[in-house]
Amino acid sequence: MIIEIFATTDNGQRYGQNEDNFAVCKDLANKNWGFKPQEKITLSEQGAVMLVADGMGGANAGEVASDIAQKVVQEQFNQLTEVPGTDKEKVSFLKKVIQAAHEAIVAHQVDNLETAGMGTTIVLLWTIPDKAYIAWCGDSRLYIHKKGIPLKPLTDDHSYVWELVKQGKITPKEARLHPESNIITQSLGDPTTPPKTETKIIDMQEGDRFLLCSDGLNSMLDDEEIEAVLTQEEDTVEASKRLIAEANAAGGHDNITVILFDVHEATAKQVAIPARTTTQELRNFIRSKNRVIAVLSFLLVCVLGYVVAGYIPKKSSNEPIAKQPLSNAPVIVAAEAKQDSLTMPVAETATAAKPEENNDVVAPTVKPPVTSPQKNIKDKISPNKLEIENKSRIDSVAEKKSTPITPPKVDQKDSTEKSSPEKLEKDKKLTADTSGKNNNPVPSEAKKDTTKSQ
Repeated sequence: MIIEIFATTDNGQRYGQNEDNFAVCKDLANKNWGFKPQEKITLSEQGAVMLVADGMGGANAGEVASDIAQKVVQEQFNQLTEVPGTDKEKVSFLKKVIQAAHEAIVAHQVDNLETAGMGTTIVLLWTIPDKAYIAWCGDSRLYIHKKGIPLKPLTDDHSYVWELVKQGKITPKEARLHPESNIITQSLGDPTTPPKTETKIIDMQEGDRFLLCSDGLNSMLDDEEIEAVLTQEEDTVEASKRLIAEANAAGGHDNITVILFDVHEATAKQVAIPARTTTQELRNFIRSKNRVIAVLSFLLVCVLGYVVAGYIPKKSSNEPIAKQPLSNAPVIVAAEAKQDSLTMPVAETATAAKPEENNDVVAPTVKPPVTSPQKNIKDKISPNKLEIENKSRIDSVAEKKSTPITPPKVDQKDSTEKSSPEKLEKDKKLTADTSGKNNNPVPSEAKKDTTKSQ
C-alpha cells in the first residue's frame, strides 16, 4: 500500500507561542520519524504513526505539555520491537502510550511548579496495512474523507458542548459557536483526573483521506467547508495550506495544526506472496481439507452402520439356542412307508426338546433309515386318514366275522359256496369239533347264519 503524508501548523491570528505540536513517523519498522512533502511512501508491516497535540495553559506552558506528549509517544513506539498480534492488543498499546504521556506531564509539573496547571489534548493514528487504529483524549479531531461520502469525524470531542450535541440539545454548528466551546472534559496532565482514552478501529481502503487537526481548524470552519477543500484539492500540500488559510480568514482565534494522510493504490511488491509461503499455505489447506473429509467420512460410515443395524432383527439374550438333533434320534420331516400294500405317510417325529418358536431357526431334515423305516417311529395320522383307516379295519373285521371259520385244510373257496344240507351238517360237526379243541366258540352270528342256511 502506498501512502502520502503532509503536516503543518500555524499560529493563527494569535500573537505569542504556538502551543500545538505534531509528530509523524512514516516508517515505524525503521523508526523513521519525519516526512517529505509529496513523498509516496510504501507502508511497512509495522505501519506509520501520526499525532496532533494541542497544549493549553497559556503562561503556564501549554506548549511544554504538548511537546512532552509527542516526545513520549515517539519513545513508546521506538521501544516497540514487534506489532501486537490482535486488535485488542494494539488498542491496549495505544492506551498505554497515552497514559505514559499523561504521567510524564504530571511528573514535570511536580518538578517544575511554575508549569502547574498545564495540559494537552491528543489524537493518535496508527496505520497498519488495511487498518487504522485511533486513540484520543480531548477535543482534537480525526476526520475521514471518502469520495462521494460526506465528511464525518471519527472522534467525539471530550468537551462540554459536544455532550450537549450527543444529548440532542444543540447541533454541531451551534456547538462551534457556543460561548463555552473552549471547556474540555478530558485532557492529559491533570493530576486529579486521569484520562479516559477512547479508541476506534476502521478498515482502510484505496482513496481514503484522513485529516488530523487541532480545534483551531474546526472551530473556525464547519464540516461542510472543510469537506469542500478536501474535495477540490487532491494534492496534500495544497489542501493543507488552503485549510489553514481559510481558518485564518474566518478569524484564526487559535493555533491551527493539520495532518493529511492519503491512501493510494497497493503496489505489486506488497501484494506479491513468496512462492514458499504459497506452497506451504496450499499444503496446509490440503491437509486441513483431507482431515475434514476423513472426519465426515467416518461420521457417514457411523450413520450408515446405525441405520443398517436398525433393520437387522436382534435376538433376545434370554432366547434359548436351537438344539441340534442327536445322531441316534434323527428328526424326520416326512417319510413314506409301505405296509401290507397300504401306502401311508410317516409323520414328523421331533427330538426330546420342543422345536423353537422362532421361525428363523429351522431344524435340518434327515431321511429315515432304509432298512427299517418304521422302527422307533410313532405314527401320526391326520383325522381324515384315521377315519378312513378305522372304517377299513371295521369292514375287514365285519367281513371276517361274517365268514365261517373252517379248518385249515378246507379250501376257503369251498366254504363260501352253497352246500347241500348233508354237506352242511357234516361241516357243522367238523366245525364244532375244531372249535372245542381251540376253545374258540363259533360266534352267535355265525350260528344264526348257519341256522338260516339249514
